[in-house]
Amino acid sequence: MSDNTAPTVDDLVLTGTIFSRYAPELLERVVVSLVKPRGSLEPDEWVARVLDLLADPVKLARRLQILEKSDPAARAMLAMAGHMRREFFPVSDLLQAHLALGYRDGLAPLLALMETGLVLPDLVNIPGQPTGLDDFTAWLTLSPGHRLVLHCPLAVRGRAIPHDLGLPLPTAKAWRLDPPRADVEYHTAAMAERDRDLPPLPLAEAVPLSEVEVKGGASLSDGLEFPTRLGALWQGASEGPFRRTQAGDFYKRDSDRLTTNIHLSSPISENQACPPDFALLIAAIGRQEGLLRAEENDWAIGDFPKRWDLGTGETLGSLFESCQAVNRWGPKEGWMAVEAASGNPYPSACLLALLLMAQFPEGAWVRPGDIEEWLRLHHPHWKTNQRPSAREAWLELWLVGIAWPLRLVETGRLGLEAKDGVAVRLSSWGRWVLGLGDKPADDPSLPQSLFVQPNLEIVAYRQAMNPGMIARLSRLGTWKTLGAACQMVITPQTVYRALEAGESLDGLRSFLEGRSGRSLPGAVWDQLRGWAGKRERLAVHSGATLLEFDEPTDMEEAQARGVPLIRLSERFAIVQERDLDYRHFRLTGNRDYGLAREACVQVTDDGTRLIVDQARSDLLLETELPHLGERLESESTPERKVIAITPESLRAAAEAGMSAELTRRWFIERTGQEPPPAIRLFLEGMDQEPVFQNVLLLRVETEGLLDGLYQWASTASLLGERVGPMSALVTEANMERLKPILARVMGRRN
Repeated sequence: MSDNTAPTVDDLVLTGTIFSRYAPELLERVVVSLVKPRGSLEPDEWVARVLDLLADPVKLARRLQILEKSDPAARAMLAMAGHMRREFFPVSDLLQAHLALGYRDGLAPLLALMETGLVLPDLVNIPGQPTGLDDFTAWLTLSPGHRLVLHCPLAVRGRAIPHDLGLPLPTAKAWRLDPPRADVEYHTAAMAERDRDLPPLPLAEAVPLSEVEVKGGASLSDGLEFPTRLGALWQGASEGPFRRTQAGDFYKRDSDRLTTNIHLSSPISENQACPPDFALLIAAIGRQEGLLRAEENDWAIGDFPKRWDLGTGETLGSLFESCQAVNRWGPKEGWMAVEAASGNPYPSACLLALLLMAQFPEGAWVRPGDIEEWLRLHHPHWKTNQRPSAREAWLELWLVGIAWPLRLVETGRLGLEAKDGVAVRLSSWGRWVLGLGDKPADDPSLPQSLFVQPNLEIVAYRQAMNPGMIARLSRLGTWKTLGAACQMVITPQTVYRALEAGESLDGLRSFLEGRSGRSLPGAVWDQLRGWAGKRERLAVHSGATLLEFDEPTDMEEAQARGVPLIRLSERFAIVQERDLDYRHFRLTGNRDYGLAREACVQVTDDGTRLIVDQARSDLLLETELPHLGERLESESTPERKVIAITPESLRAAAEAGMSAELTRRWFIERTGQEPPPAIRLFLEGMDQEPVFQNVLLLRVETEGLLDGLYQWASTASLLGERVGPMSALVTEANMERLKPILARVMGRRN
């Protein structure tokens, strides 16, 4: 098994920070227990000596050997912490997994690990923790409002496994799951001390394993299901943060944004498994991975983890850790309330299920129901729960909907239909993630894995993708479909987003051309270069003051006086705060650009000219007006500006990206009313062609007569459009057929 247990600088710094928050008496006791110095140590040496030991694999291995001989239960608990792979984990997760191994006491071995410094309370990241911890027992009995989270240093986690946990070992002669070894040993010792006249103590029965015959061979995921969905999640976050309440639940609108996103909530394509509240689980995993970051209570857009660039294996390991760290989700209940999530049994139970599967002979299949039955008998959550709901199956859905996409298990069909169920077995990837085997080789990366089309759409072939490639594509475009062939589209907004995320134009071009094996289409490159050029022309000024002059001559006069203006337009400029001297200016007003846009435009009677109130206008309006029309110098004055709108100006605005709907919203915001009929004519007429036709006008004496003609079947089909109460249009051909019919009912009586 590969050695990846060397502590990082960040890990050692964090461990040292936690130790420094111990009270001196407690810290001294822990240091002596772990380091076992031959002489006395100065207080300023205590933390440094502990960190030196953690960085020394030989000394650390020796301490673990001593622990195994002196306290086997604590050594088994430490191994379980190693299998968790998590830097931080709730106390409840570790205790539940430890008790499921058959041990009767969980607190004593946990205190032993904390006393030896191999497991530490998280006193840094969890609010409300004591600043000078002097007693571990007191910390473990804090009020329920305090989250009890443990930290296990990376070096300890890596060296703690593999280790025999005492889980049952099925064999061909004994094809069953026996109780865990600790449970059997406790039962044997208790029976030896028990009076022979008393009835024997009960011992959980072995779970017989079903015979399994798989149809059609094994199925192993490509491992890209979660990365692609997380890419879509990141794109959704770019539209705005996911807002959450003080209790940590999503607001209705933001919950709908997640659950209605087809890329997040759709079933797994290969096996149609759909865990409950799948989209919310994806969001929680994204938060753990760093794709979403905490912004007060909300979850805002973050960035893709660098680990994704290391290959599929490292990504899957990270995703498993993140999935296990989500304590508000379960494969049966879905998203849980905060109070229900306390003591969530599923993270520990799912880990135990994988560890049980690792006990089977290589290549052996097992039904999920058999594993789940063993968990019901031994996991503390189900062992004492006699409610009927506790027997509802959940493990198969987790295995096929979570573990299989993460490549932890292989699945095999037990029949031709989905209702026949599946069998599972641990994959080589699963053994590596659990720390029980060497890391398999990543799938070969095919160089030509995507196709860039001239219409700015990209087709990426999933079989040739990897997480790093998914991250870059997710930054560059918007996913339209996620399947065997993933489709996405590039827009100006996505290009700006990619550049803001750290991509460069040349880097994107090299990436796309390298992955497609051909040069970018000329139209695509021109668009990318144009959009990137617009962004590069943007300048960000911090601490500057925006000045608006009544006339361009006023700005010229200010520049002539030596005011260091940075000109933005003919009437707007900015001045750096350090260069602003108010003696040169007479302030006539100020504006808060954080407020909603103000209605400061009036529409003339002909509907095609706009009159701008200069005293109420703002800089944003100055940038919007040139898209809509041209200034009429002959009618404009210093107090008001007149803009003429023409069909040509609105057509140019539409080509620049200002759609008819955006134009309508602009009129509502700036004029306080819908666009006038003349403007609607210009907007709606862009996509329509006029039709000229020779017609005749039929006019009758009363409105009732025309109503009758439109109702009577003999005449209704011959009439055209009604143009008034007593008038209708009729074509020349229909008039010849209509005349004799009208003569029958409207002719003069003899």
